[in-house]
Order: sequence, then structure tokens, then C-alpha cells
Amino acid sequence: MGTGYSKPADGVDIAGFVGYDNDLASVGDFIRLWISRNGRWLSPKYLAGESYGTTRSIGLAKYLFDEHTLYLNGIILISDISNFAFIMDQTNPPDVAYALYLPTYAADAWYHKRLADQYQQMELEDLLKEVRSFAGGEYLSALFKGRTLDDAEKKEIAAKVAAYTGLTADKVEEYNLRILYPDFCKMLLEDQKLVIGRMDGRYTGPLTAGDIAAGDSDPSSQETDGIYQAAFSHYISEELGFRTDMPYEDLSIDVNSAWSFPTDFGTAFSQEDVLYEIMSKNRFLKVWVLCGYYDLATPFFSAEWDFNHVFVNDDRKANLQFTYYQSGHMIYLYEPALAQFHKEAEDWYQAK
Repeated sequence: MGTGYSKPADGVDIAGFVGYDNDLASVGDFIRLWISRNGRWLSPKYLAGESYGTTRSIGLAKYLFDEHTLYLNGIILISDISNFAFIMDQTNPPDVAYALYLPTYAADAWYHKRLADQYQQMELEDLLKEVRSFAGGEYLSALFKGRTLDDAEKKEIAAKVAAYTGLTADKVEEYNLRILYPDFCKMLLEDQKLVIGRMDGRYTGPLTAGDIAAGDSDPSSQETDGIYQAAFSHYISEELGFRTDMPYEDLSIDVNSAWSFPTDFGTAFSQEDVLYEIMSKNRFLKVWVLCGYYDLATPFFSAEWDFNHVFVNDDRKANLQFTYYQSGHMIYLYEPALAQFHKEAEDWYQAK
């Protein structure tokens, strides 16, 4: 509500729709009402969410179960963000966040051919397997030591981080082994006076004023936002025949700023317990997580960490599937990834 063409009815306060709980109630009740009015209670039911929409989809699965006894058959989570504790958009992110971003740094550096031959000649999946092991092992251990890390070990870890990211070891040391993604986006191709994208590290552009996190200077946002707006506006008016003088709000900063999460979650909002509950109570629920290798908004290693900490019983593990694409936050921007997704979606829907 407050985005797209949606707005509250006259006399209705938009505050009733804004926020995690209010959003789940309004969307969940709409789903229940639509299903009832259209006689679709026996139909298979799936939710798909992208980015913050994954947060909504997970919450909706629980809301529909708890409030309407409505069981879902599956959830598709595209560029998952179900744990906000480790994103770097906060001040002083925890050390584990740096480890979770490192494989995506490596993927972006590999794509732009900034690695030494030893790593540049590897297949991307083989490289990332090695980087995951380092990030969750030696690197995370070194970060944990903080100031107690001795100089020799610090230099050794800095050299490995540099080798996997295309940065210089001196620069990694200068940042105490902790590279924030806005800095990485600016440093990787600094010698070419280019910045890489946060949403999709394959994109590059000149460094401009603004905040990469907000999209103001993110070339992967700047290059695609206008295309999306034009394509959707044309589709709505010319193909669907819906004509209006209202502007289409593709992103509302007002709604974003007013959004709130439940206070009982504290400052580290996480849905691991919610995921455990919905997967444990509904043995038919399939969960499919789709990740883009070049996505610095919701890194794939972070999604892996989150689901590795959802301790479902063994008989539920088969209901969880991960798929990876050589694309960014919007996996469908790369046509081969779109074709891959289409084929895999057909198979996933048909699977029993």
C-alpha cells in the first residue's frame, strides 16, 4: 500500500498497512478473501517473493497458517533476505557479515577479470567453493580475534582476501581485513574510474554523487530503473488497457521510512524461527531459494548461512532447494538465467 497504484480508501489511514505485522494482515486477508470468492480452496497455492518480498512471503506463510488454516504448497524466495542482522547497511556490522559478503566480492572480481591467473582461470563455482571454505574458516576466525590477531597472521589473511577479491593486500590491511561493500564497489575498478553495481556487480558506471546503498550511485539501479518504469507503464496501458493519470510509484521512500518490525524481534530481525515453524508444521511445504552470484544486496552466502541455521528435522530437508544463477539481485536480467529459471520453475511446480 502506497506503492504502485495502490492507495487507501478515503478516510483510511495508511499506517494500518505499513509495517511487518500490518502488511501481513492486509495481504493475508486479501488472499483468503480472493480464494473464498473464487472457490479455490482445493487449488495448489504458492507464494513468490523477491528481496524484501521474501521477508513478506515467509511471514505470510505463517500468517495464513495461523489465522486462516491455509496451507501453502510452496514458497519461491528470489534474492532472500530473511535475516537482517548481517546486512552491511547498518552501522558497524558484525564480523560474520564480512565473511558472508566475501564470496560475492570474489564472484564480482572474477567477472571483471581482476583476479590472478590462478583464480581467474577457475570455473566460477569451483572458485566460490574455495572462497566459502576460507570465508567461514580462516577468515572468520581471524576477524573474531580482533586486535589480538598478530601481525604475521594479519598479513597472511590480508594476502588471501586480496587474492580472492582483486584488491591489494595493503588496502585490505588498511581496512583491518573488513571491507564494506560500498567501498568494494568503488575500489575494484578504481583504476578505470568506474564503480560496480550493488544490485548486480556486472554493471559498471562512473562514480556519481549519492549513496550506493540507496541506489543513488549504483549503476545497476540507474541503468535499469527507467527501463522497468517504461516497460511496465507501456504494458499496463497498451496491453491491459488500464489508463490513469496517477503516477506509478515503483519505490516509495515514505513507505520505506515508515516501515517497522515487531519490537519482540529487537534490532536483529530474523525469520529463522518462523522458517522452522512453517516447514515443521506443514510437511508439504516446499521452499525454493534462488540466488544471484553477483548480488551484493542479498549475498548468496548469507542466504546459505540463514537456512543452515533453520534446524528442521531430516524428513523436512528435502523440501528445501537452492539454485544459483550467474546474475545479480534481479536474476532475470540475464537472459540465460531467465531461461534457466523458467525451465527449473516448471520442474519445481511439477515435483511431488
